[in-house]
Amino acid sequence: MLLSDHDRLIAVKRNETSSTMTIPILSKQGAALGVLECIDQRLCQDEAIIADLTDWRQRYMHCFLTQFTATPQRTRAWLLKAVLPASDRILFLIRDNSQQPIGNIGLCNITAESAEIDHVLRGRPSETPHFMAEALRSLLVFTFQTPTIQTICLHVFSNNAAAIRLYERVGFTKAGSVKLLKTPTDDGIRFDPCSDSEANVDFDYTRMVLTRTAMAE
Repeated sequence: MLLSDHDRLIAVKRNETSSTMTIPILSKQGAALGVLECIDQRLCQDEAIIADLTDWRQRYMHCFLTQFTATPQRTRAWLLKAVLPASDRILFLIRDNSQQPIGNIGLCNITAESAEIDHVLRGRPSETPHFMAEALRSLLVFTFQTPTIQTICLHVFSNNAAAIRLYERVGFTKAGSVKLLKTPTDDGIRFDPCSDSEANVDFDYTRMVLTRTAMAE
């Protein structure tokens, strides 16, 4: 499926098509390692999956711009109200060859020319070396199958060294950063891009980019 077909993307997430959407996770040598499974209307009713997604978000809450106490109710509401109806967004469950849920990964801000990696979380360890890198690489290959997409970007806190190493492993390079303003909210905290003079934390919001040309090298 081409990501430029936004109507079909929504239909897939609503289970209005004849099959679920999956992407094989393959090693560089072509070995099957697992699968990326689109989180759709059906999976949103799976209590175990919602529990996993909630646990992973809570565990890695410090990696997000918006930080709060995650609950199953909030997770399901976010999926049903924000992810599933969006024509420019998709979230995948990462499964290994035993069908064990390992984590999640997504795309957002999908346009005809670009897309952004979103919600990269590893919730469980895998016996496969560099499994998350292979999952991410498989998603990148799928994304570039839409021929008009030329650039894939992502954003990450500059103090998240482990995530940056993962992204660099699959070819992303740093393309700039912005300062951040930390602000309390009613149920947590929020970080917003800001000017240098407004910044009140000692880390930045880094942008990383991978082009179609670099991916092909």
